[in-house]
Amino acid sequence: MEILKNEEVEEQLKFFTVFVAAAVSECDHSLMQFKKAEDQVKAMINQCSYEIKKIELNLLCKTIYNIT
Repeated sequence: MEILKNEEVEEQLKFFTVFVAAAVSECDHSLMQFKKAEDQVKAMINQCSYEIKKIELNLLCKTIYNIT
């Protein structure tokens, strides 16, 4: 009887170990996707900032030289 309980507990432990490992793996994957998306957003922000500075410079030049 005691041996059967130990085997049952071992099976449950194996199941939960696999379950937790899968959950951790999924979490790691999600974090990697988040980091990739975060890097892409930062790159887009930098590109937008660059484009805004070009527009501002263009407008400043038009203002200085009274170009329409």
